[in-house]
Amino acid sequence: MKRWLVNLMIALLLVILFVLPVRGMFSSAITITITNQSEHQLDEMEISYFYNEEKILIPSLEPKETYQLKITPSEKFSESSINLFYRDKNGKQLEETIVGYFEKGYQGSAEVTAMSMQSSGEIIFETEEDLSLY
Repeated sequence: MKRWLVNLMIALLLVILFVLPVRGMFSSAITITITNQSEHQLDEMEISYFYNEEKILIPSLEPKETYQLKITPSEKFSESSINLFYRDKNGKQLEETIVGYFEKGYQGSAEVTAMSMQSSGEIIFETEEDLSLY
């Protein structure tokens, strides 16, 4: 009877050590939170990363408003960065890096806060990321 109990404990330990971490590999996603702490409405922002065929449109954000989305890369994805694009008052496209580097299997979160807007329409951002592999 004791041998059966030892075998059961070993099996449970193997499940915990091997199966659960592998499970996380298939549910990897990055949650991005965008918060507008400026005094201006933010319009026409997009998020993009390599291997993504379409830009991800961000709805207009009123002051103090927050928007959250999850990015789950496709199967053909290998590595990239995540960038936020917007236009200043002259129509010039500007870019803010949200995540400098990530690859398939990364998971976690990134917070982007629009702190203020200059008279030119350039937005001052603060970004913070907390990512891990699997």
